[in-house]
Amino acid sequence: MTNQTIVDKLGEIRDAVAQDSIRDATTLFLELKEEYIDTRIGEAARHKQYLLVHNVGGVSGEERTALTKYVSGLTRVQMQRSELLTTGAQYVSGLEVNTDSLIEIVDKTQNVERSLLESRQTAESISVPEPLPASVSLLNLDTSDDQLPKGAPGDLTIVVANPGDKSAKGVQVELSSDGKLNFESNTLMIGSISGQKTVSTTITGTASGLATLEAEITSEDAGSDFGSTSLQVINKRSAAENAKTKIDNILDNIESAGPGKGGGRTVESKLSNADAKISDALRFIDQNRSKQANNVLNAASRMLGALLNQLSGQGKSGVNEFFVEQQVEATIETISIAKRAEM
Repeated sequence: MTNQTIVDKLGEIRDAVAQDSIRDATTLFLELKEEYIDTRIGEAARHKQYLLVHNVGGVSGEERTALTKYVSGLTRVQMQRSELLTTGAQYVSGLEVNTDSLIEIVDKTQNVERSLLESRQTAESISVPEPLPASVSLLNLDTSDDQLPKGAPGDLTIVVANPGDKSAKGVQVELSSDGKLNFESNTLMIGSISGQKTVSTTITGTASGLATLEAEITSEDAGSDFGSTSLQVINKRSAAENAKTKIDNILDNIESAGPGKGGGRTVESKLSNADAKISDALRFIDQNRSKQANNVLNAASRMLGALLNQLSGQGKSGVNEFFVEQQVEATIETISIAKRAEM
């Protein structure tokens, strides 16, 4: 029985009820009920398919509107069919049912079925792309810092994507290295990743030297992927030297812009003081005095933090505040790495 036949069958039911022909109405109701049961599974599958395409994409705006109308119609017709079958069952069972109310329900159902028939014809003319199967892909495997501080915990970021339309289940990451990198855990349980989604996770690793990190992504139903990366590991002296180089570059930039005045000279003075503290830290590092080196690195970081507050609060200072702020923030981060790194 097609949708058009269902519309016709509802017309026959209406006539039988209007003529109070319970026998004919009973036969027609039973035939309609069987057809509704037979078509329910297929319509539910179409509903799911079109709804998935509507949410994921792959069709034009006009086609999307047609699919939306059909999906809405499928939902509405199920509710109307339920009301009709409930009231119809009471009628054919001999229970007292208001005939006019039953005819009104039949008419409403017929209108809904007719509307569904029209939208279904439009929807079925659209070429619906098959949903992409779930898959897992390693998008990123790297350190959150530019470099890992030697012998100190550092964050390792892993980004896994599912470019498919269906969910990827049971996703996990197995990590391994060449022995110069230790993790708090070698296995990361991610679980499910919805279609067209990415998941980012972070673990802590400690490296004793230049290390290679490998990651294998596995899943229950979405395949696997593999990736590796070389992690740059920096010791205390190298990180401190990088911080000093950054400050020297800021000072060179200010000097090349011409003689400063007012706030500009204050900026230069504070940068020079921080630069001197880092020079002291380098001397302590050469003497293998890590604690003393960290103390003067802390002092340099506080000076630069105060300089950032000054630049954000005073307006014009005779220097390129945006450039200086960016470089000072980067220098503070490099000092943080130097403090955490081993000799």
